[in-house]
Amino acid sequence: MTRIPTTLPPPYTVSAGTLRTTADHFTRTSEILVGAGSKSTRFLLHTSLLTQQSPYFRAALTGPFLEATDQSIRLDDISVEIFELLVTWLYTGTIKPVPFKDGKPAYYTMLHLYILADRFCFEGLRNHIVDMMADLADSTNSVLTPSDTRILYNEIDEGAKVRQLVLDLFAFKKTDKLLATHTDAWHAKRCRDIG
Repeated sequence: MTRIPTTLPPPYTVSAGTLRTTADHFTRTSEILVGAGSKSTRFLLHTSLLTQQSPYFRAALTGPFLEATDQSIRLDDISVEIFELLVTWLYTGTIKPVPFKDGKPAYYTMLHLYILADRFCFEGLRNHIVDMMADLADSTNSVLTPSDTRILYNEIDEGAKVRQLVLDLFAFKKTDKLLATHTDAWHAKRCRDIG
């Protein structure tokens, strides 16, 4: 058997159906090993949650791949902390606690979670992150930092909803003073897009 490819074409859209409608949904789990080597963390997740929400996991766990036989997937290049946020959303439909650092929204954490959701085609999670970032920006009167924009522009596809959200936030919040104090630190494409 072959292993599932580590990349897939652009994300597919999957609408969330009803969860756990048969006893099999309660009993079948898949092992997800997150992190490199001996420092990896083992997650046992309900297979039905993974396969209903993500075409990537549906292919990996039900297709003609070794992972489907073993019901085990190794994800060496993923942060355990970010994957835990994905698991929280998978089981609760929300991200709790909301990522904050030093009393400010940790947009970089949300962007890394968005990258993970995009990689595994969790459309519901991508949408949730966009909504959460918009709500946080509004409730805390904040926008992304220069280092956040580098993550946004270097690691997230140009057509992603989250990129449009950030541009809208900068335009709506009239961040001229913020832009002037950090002119050399912003990602060049972001400056061009705002300009």
